Amino acid sequence: AAHDELKTVDPNNKVILGGLSKDGVFLYSFGDGLKENGLEKAYLIDGFKDSFDIFSIHPYCSRFETLLEEVLDLCNTAFRTMDKYNDGKKPVWITEQMLSSRGDPNLLDDQAEGLEKFFTKLIKHPRIDKIFFYNLYVYGQTPGSSSENSGIINNDFTTRPAYETYKNLAK
Repeated sequence: AAHDELKTVDPNNKVILGGLSKDGVFLYSFGDGLKENGLEKAYLIDGFKDSFDIFSIHPYCSRFETLLEEVLDLCNTAFRTMDKYNDGKKPVWITEQMLSSRGDPNLLDDQAEGLEKFFTKLIKHPRIDKIFFYNLYVYGQTPGSSSENSGIINNDFTTRPAYETYKNLAK
């Protein structure tokens, strides 16, 4: 209904599917863990395919060593499902991806290197149109926490090496 209303207001409006976690196939549900075949089940709902213009995914992986391989594997799983339902021509956006220092100051350079590798390799993928980084700001310092330590600006507003990397990526 929202898609139709937005298109009625302005046919040029673009509707983005709410970002699916991981590969979209195994959807994370708070309290219940992973739900199998979430994306497949969504495509079986009448009208799902036509309810969005841009496919959005959050292919989170936090290990630097295998990040690119894991993210590509997750994206390719989603792409195979989209293709199965003849929906492979839609733009795909990675609307959340983080690289965390996990609260370890020794990993700050790894975070910067990983960020550069991630963006420069994935943006060249023929199916990935845009990538959005999560998270700008370090909102905690709990050792081992991926999300709290994924920012590129510290909570005292000093920048991390990844900030300069991110700033220069557009160049």
